[in-house]
Amino acid sequence: MAVRQTVSERFIITEKAKRAGMTLTSYLRHMAIHGKLIERLSEQDRKDLRNLIQMTNEIHKLVVLAEKEGMLKATVEYESLRNRISSLIDQINHDK
Repeated sequence: MAVRQTVSERFIITEKAKRAGMTLTSYLRHMAIHGKLIERLSEQDRKDLRNLIQMTNEIHKLVVLAEKEGMLKATVEYESLRNRISSLIDQINHDK
């Protein structure tokens, strides 16, 4: 099947295929059949996500310590922050 495209259109499609980790042919076939493709996380996205996960783990350790030491206000604040970060991580995972 031949598809006419301008140079700029071909560049855009090729770049999208690369970001999705697919060959141009596979990308076009997938888009023609399914009409939607979720791009893979970039290396920077994966690095940011790992950092966020590490932050939630560290906050959880602080929550455990605060509970152990009887620091109720700190516990509530840490848990709130941890929940916000976890929600952000879930959103990032869902969006990708």
